[in-house]
Amino acid sequence: MSTSSETSGGNIFTGFDFNSLLDDITVDYRGKIIKIDANNKPNRFFDEKGSQLFLNDPTGVDADKLKPGSYVLGEQLYHRVNKGILLQFMKSAGFDALRYNMKAQIAEKQGNLSEARNHKITALGIVKQKSYKEADFAVSSLGPKFIYPEYERNRRRPWLETLNETTDYFRLGDSNVLYNLYDAGNYLWGSWMYLNGFNKKTIKFGSNFNEYMRGNMGDTVADQRSMFNGFDLKGFKK
Repeated sequence: MSTSSETSGGNIFTGFDFNSLLDDITVDYRGKIIKIDANNKPNRFFDEKGSQLFLNDPTGVDADKLKPGSYVLGEQLYHRVNKGILLQFMKSAGFDALRYNMKAQIAEKQGNLSEARNHKITALGIVKQKSYKEADFAVSSLGPKFIYPEYERNRRRPWLETLNETTDYFRLGDSNVLYNLYDAGNYLWGSWMYLNGFNKKTIKFGSNFNEYMRGNMGDTVADQRSMFNGFDLKGFKK
């Protein structure tokens, strides 16, 4: 894989001349740093096959990770989420909404638009409920498995008080994008929505509406990008 990003259709790396960045950090398959060519210049990241890895939000919350001197040998640059782990997370959140979306499709084919609408509303209600629980993947899945695994044993969550968005990063499958904790959670949410039979229009509306309810001006570009990458299962589809 070359140094092109999976999101090459956009201009998310505007302002970064990657050809001039020479501070190369190489990791093994598990995401641990095995080599650092340090020269006090901004960081570039590579896997052991030589493929360059990019941060999902390099001009936003991930910007500090491009600073020189941020890493040491043996450090965990990212956690790898393989297909088996992805499926485990998806099953934990469940596919109840999919059943109602399928019922809605059948009702539409039969011309029963009222019944179809009711099934869609039920599916959205399930998503609304689960998105703050099982489908809040940063908290329900990524944190317990990779950051504070002891939570799985004692079911206490003191780590939530110290959870930091940019301390841990994640690589989804063979993607060449590294996601911070919350963006990785967004990716998984997008995957879950896809597997539950929703479309991108619903995802965009739902995520923006959630931010409006919190008093924000809608989701950021990086948030939306991670959700849509998850919807497309980038890194898992060949």
